[in-house]
Amino acid sequence: MLDFNQSLDPSEASRRIDRLAAYDLHWIEEPVAAENLQARQGARDLAISIQSGENWWFPRGFAEAIAAGASDFIMPDLIRSAASPAGCGSPARRSASIPMSSHLFAEASAHMWR
Repeated sequence: MLDFNQSLDPSEASRRIDRLAAYDLHWIEEPVAAENLQARQGARDLAISIQSGENWWFPRGFAEAIAAGASDFIMPDLIRSAASPAGCGSPARRSASIPMSSHLFAEASAHMWR
């Protein structure tokens, strides 16, 4: 696994991910800006899966990114998701069809996302 922490533009992300494909990484986390759903959707054609979600706020952020096909895995952040008026676990629960891991606080997140 590797985290670019939203630091790349789409063309640089593609170039780097293509070069990293030989190393059999499980996922690349947030190679481009979290709000750039079009670039993230294009990343689905890459050789390595994309993980995102730690920077999604509120249920709408999750729903938009998932509907756009912007991630292969989701990683909700307990604190950011807790800002949701609908409740902490609801964004992740509605997206149960996508493999999920927690971003922080694994002990507490395990209870929220089940």
